[in-house]
Amino acid sequence: MWSFLKTPHTKVLEFRQGRERQPDEVFVAECGLPDDPESHRIAIGVRRAVGGVGLVDPLFIHATDRFPEDLSKLPLWDSMDWVTLVLQLEDELGKPMPNSIQEWKLQNQFTVKQLIDSVRRSVTTAG
Repeated sequence: MWSFLKTPHTKVLEFRQGRERQPDEVFVAECGLPDDPESHRIAIGVRRAVGGVGLVDPLFIHATDRFPEDLSKLPLWDSMDWVTLVLQLEDELGKPMPNSIQEWKLQNQFTVKQLIDSVRRSVTTAG
C-alpha cells in the first residue's frame, strides 16, 4: 500500500515493528557525546523533537536512525516540514535554533546522531 494512504497510527506501528524501546542512557552513549550534562540534555531534547515530529514515543528513536531512510516512515517525516522540527527543537531545548537548520534541509540526508552533533555545535557557538 502507498505510504500516503496509511494512517499515522499505521505508520508508527510499522516504524516500531522489530524495535525495542531504548533507555535515554543507552541512546546518549550511542551518540558518543562528551560526558557533560548539557550535551546529554541536547541529545535527549533532539531525540524528543524527532519523536514528536514523527508522533512516536522518543524511546523508539535511535542515534543511528537515518533521514530519509528510517525517519520518513513516520508521519510528518514522510513530507518533512522543517519548520515543525525547528519549533519542536526550540520547545525541547528552550532556546531559538540558529539558521544552521538550512544545512540539514539542503543535505536532505543525516542520522539522528549527526543532527544532535549539529544542534550541539550550533547551540554552544550561539550561546
